[in-house]
Amino acid sequence: MKERPILFSGAMVRAILEGRKTQTRRVINSNAFHFPTQGSVFPGARWEFEVRENGLAYTHIDNPNWWHFDSAKKFCDAGDRLWVRETHFRYGKWVKSGLSPTGRQNWRFKATTDEVLYFDNSPDNVRPNEYRKEGWYKRPSIFLPRWASRILLEASEVRVELVQEITRDDARAEGVSNRWSWSPDRNPELFARGLLNPYIANFSVLWDSLYRERGYGWVVNPWVWVVEFEQCG
Repeated sequence: MKERPILFSGAMVRAILEGRKTQTRRVINSNAFHFPTQGSVFPGARWEFEVRENGLAYTHIDNPNWWHFDSAKKFCDAGDRLWVRETHFRYGKWVKSGLSPTGRQNWRFKATTDEVLYFDNSPDNVRPNEYRKEGWYKRPSIFLPRWASRILLEASEVRVELVQEITRDDARAEGVSNRWSWSPDRNPELFARGLLNPYIANFSVLWDSLYRERGYGWVVNPWVWVVEFEQCG
């Protein structure tokens, strides 16, 4: 069993704490899996995947002897622990940290206490970063230390699929709502996709907010790690 950090947005942290989110999808980090559809590596190819200790084996469905291997780094294994990094608040101040290559002053945040607060218990007086002096500051999730993480997850299943293969039940397990927050007139692109199930449609919006600018939007249909998890404790 290994332990590794995992980042979630504030909305997804809420969904985890409320028991509504039990799955997450992450783009596979490998050049071999940057193709958008099942048939784009070899015309007409359809693939099945097996998650192995040192990477992924993918086999042609119609020809079991035609298989490939890729050492794409696994996101995690079943049984691994995932400690959640989330946006938080720390008490401290900004201190000078040398000069940039262009001669500008660099600053770094220095916490002056070990107290950590979260969105559901946020401090009243949060300072903007430009304030520099001692006070409460909102800190990005990437800076949350392990000892301050309050959510520990255990991966129960890890598999590979195309992001558009998500089912209604899996989209619901991703923590999105089933409320229609837009109409065809406000967002015709989603209706043009044929995403008439609100869970899947809302998940596609969430996905695009995270990955579209990085080149892995919903319409690209990238291969993803699917991680099912349970809260520990």
